[in-house]
Amino acid sequence: MPLYKNLSDLKDDDKDISGPKAVALSKLNKTGFSVPAGISITTEAFRSFIKETSLDKQIIREVKRKDIESMRWEEIWDTHIRIKSLFNSSPIPPDLYSDLSRIISKFFKSDYTAVRSSSPLEDSKNLSFAGLHESYIKVRGTDNIIKHIKLVWSSLYSTASLIYRKNDKKWVENSSMAVILQKLVSSKKSGLVFTLDPFEKEKGKIESVWGYNKGLVDGIIEPFSWKIDRSSFKVTEFVRPQKNMALTDPFKDSIKEKKGNMPTLDTKDIVTLFKKAMKIEELADFPQDIEWTHDGNNYFFLQARPITSINGENRNEELGKDKFLKPGIVKLFNLQKEIKDRILPLLIKDAENAEMELLSINDTRTLLEYAGKTLDKYLEWKKEYWDYLIPFAHGFRVFGDIYNEQLSPKDPHEYINILASENMLSVKRNREIDKLANLAREDKDFYKLLSEKNKIVRTDYYPKIHTLLKLFQKSSTVGTSIKPEDLLSIIKKYTDNKGTRKNIITDVKSLEENFLNSYKPSEKEKAKRLLELAKNSYRIRDDDNILMGKLESPLIKAIKKLDSLSETLNTDDKKRFQHIKEKHRKESMSSVEYSPKEKKPANIYLRQLIGQPASSGAASGKARVIHSEKDIFQMKAGEIIICDSIDPNMTFIIPAAAGVIERRGGMLIHGAIIAREYKIPCVTGIRGAADFIQTGTNIHIDGDLGIVVIEEK
Repeated sequence: MPLYKNLSDLKDDDKDISGPKAVALSKLNKTGFSVPAGISITTEAFRSFIKETSLDKQIIREVKRKDIESMRWEEIWDTHIRIKSLFNSSPIPPDLYSDLSRIISKFFKSDYTAVRSSSPLEDSKNLSFAGLHESYIKVRGTDNIIKHIKLVWSSLYSTASLIYRKNDKKWVENSSMAVILQKLVSSKKSGLVFTLDPFEKEKGKIESVWGYNKGLVDGIIEPFSWKIDRSSFKVTEFVRPQKNMALTDPFKDSIKEKKGNMPTLDTKDIVTLFKKAMKIEELADFPQDIEWTHDGNNYFFLQARPITSINGENRNEELGKDKFLKPGIVKLFNLQKEIKDRILPLLIKDAENAEMELLSINDTRTLLEYAGKTLDKYLEWKKEYWDYLIPFAHGFRVFGDIYNEQLSPKDPHEYINILASENMLSVKRNREIDKLANLAREDKDFYKLLSEKNKIVRTDYYPKIHTLLKLFQKSSTVGTSIKPEDLLSIIKKYTDNKGTRKNIITDVKSLEENFLNSYKPSEKEKAKRLLELAKNSYRIRDDDNILMGKLESPLIKAIKKLDSLSETLNTDDKKRFQHIKEKHRKESMSSVEYSPKEKKPANIYLRQLIGQPASSGAASGKARVIHSEKDIFQMKAGEIIICDSIDPNMTFIIPAAAGVIERRGGMLIHGAIIAREYKIPCVTGIRGAADFIQTGTNIHIDGDLGIVVIEEK
C-alpha cells in the first residue's frame, strides 16, 4: 500500500486508504471545481505507526477498560486524553519519519498547510462523523506538519468519536485514519452550503463569515445566513449577525470587527455559489454539506459530504454535551469576562443578602414568604450556573489539550499541577482544618479536648474552633447542620490520619516557565493569557459549588425551621410550604444521592470491581459507605470512603481517609483531584459499589490499576 497519493489521482476504490472525504475532493477537482492542491497520507502510515510503537495494544486496553455505554462524559474524556498522550509522547519510527519528511518537503516546502482528518468511515450517506476528528490550518515546516499528522491520528479516539461509536463493539480494531495535506488558501471570506434544508426540503442554505472558516465551524463567529429556493435560486430569507466579525488569523484566533455591516455575499454571489453547490449535489447524487472559501478571485471547495440527517441520523443529543463542555478559546475569554464582571459579584451579593435577611425574620408567615422568594432566586442562579459557570469551569480541560500538544508530557494530567490554587474556597477551609490538626499533634492537651466538647468551650482553644465552625457554615451546604462536636471529630480524624496537605509538585514555577517557553517570543503574551484563563477556570469549577452552597444554605435553614413549625401553619400555608420543600428537593444541587441504588443480583458475591484509576497508590482498610450526610461525620480516620461523588462542599473529609471510591468517573472530578493532592489512592467509575460493599467490610484499593478487591467474608 502506498504511503501517500496525490489528491488529483484518487479513485473511488481509494476510499479505504484515503477516506471518502479525500476521494470526494479528488472527484470535484476532476470535474472542474477549484480544490486546493494537496496529497493524501494514506492509512498505511497510521497503521505502521501504531503497530511499530505497540500503540495498537495500548489503545485497545484503554478503550475496552470499561463499557463506554456505562461511562460518564468525564471518563470518556479521560480515555481520549490518555490515548492522545500516547500518540504525543511516542516518536514516529525513524524509517516512517524519513519517508514522511521526504514527501512533505517535496510538496509543501515552507508553504502554510491545512492538515485535515479523512477517516475511511467518514462522510458516508448514513454516518458523517462531522466535527468528530481534528483538523488544523496554517501549519508550516516539515516537523510541525508531522506533529499535527499525529494529532489528527489521535483524534480518531476523540471524546465525541468514542461517544459516536459506542454501539460498534469492533470499531477499535477496524478503524484507521488517513490525513489530507493541502496548501492553505488565503481566505477573504468562507462558509458552508447546505444544498437541502432537512426541515424545509424545497430550500437550501448558505452561511458565510469574513476570513477563515474556523470562526464559523468552531462557533466563534455568528454568520450571515441565507435560505434559497432550490428551484428558482431566489433568496427567501436573510439573517444578519449581531456583529460583523472576521477571523483574520486562525493560528492566533485573531478576530476583528469589520466596519459597517456589509454582507460577505451579494445576490449575484449567492446565485453563483448555490448553483455550484447544486452541481456538486448532482455529481454526488445526494444532498450535500459543503465547506468553501474565497481568496478574492475564486471559490475553493474544502469539503463536500452527504447531509446524514436526511437518512434519520440523530446523535446530536449525545454529542451535545461534548460540544457544550468544550467551548472554544474565544468563547472562554468572553465567559471569563462575564463571570468576573457580573456573575460572581452578583452571586456573592445575593448569597450575603439572603443570609442577612434570614437573620432579621421573626415570624412564620414572613419566613414562608422568604423561603419561596429565596427558592426562586436560587433557581434563577441555577440557570446562570449552567449557562455560564459550567462551560467555563470545563475550560481548564481545553487548556489541558493545548498544554499536552505543546509539551507532550508523559503524564497527560501534569498541567493540573500548575492550576491548583490556594485561593480556592474549599482549599482555604481545608487548610484551616490542617492548621488545627497540626496544633493537635503538637499540643497533647488540645488533642485530649477534641473528644470533650463541654470542656473545650471553656478553654482558650474555643475561639479557633468557633471561627472554623462559622467558616464551615458559610462555605458548605453540609455546614448548615454541622455541630461543634462534628467539627471536633473532623479535626481529630485529620490529626489521627496525619492529613497535612502534600503538594505533588512543589516547583510549579518551572512548569509554568516550560509552558510559556514552548511558545515563540511573539506568542508568549497569548500563552500567559491562556494560563491565566485556565487557572481561573480551575478555581471557578470548585468555587462555583461553594458559592451556590452559600446561596442555598439560608434556604435550607429556612426550610428546616418551617419543618419544625409546620403544625402552626394553616392549610393553605402548609400546601405552599410542601410545594416549596418538594421543588427544592428536586432542584437542589446539594441533594447528593450519596449511593444510588443499583440492582444487585441475588446471592452473588463479587470479589473484584473494576473502575478508572484516578489517584495512584494502594491501601487496605475498612469501608465507609456514605449513604447520607450523617455518615460523613461517623467516618473513622483511615477508612476507605465509598460514595456517589465528592463535591467541594464535602472535600474536607478526604484527608482523613485511606482511599476514595466513587460511582461517578473521571480523573478531574473533585474527589480525584483532592485525593491526588493528599496522595490518597482513588478509583472512580464503579457502579453499584455501595451495594456490593458494606460499611465495615475489609477492602483493598489500587489507584494505579483502577481495581477494588473485596476481602472474602
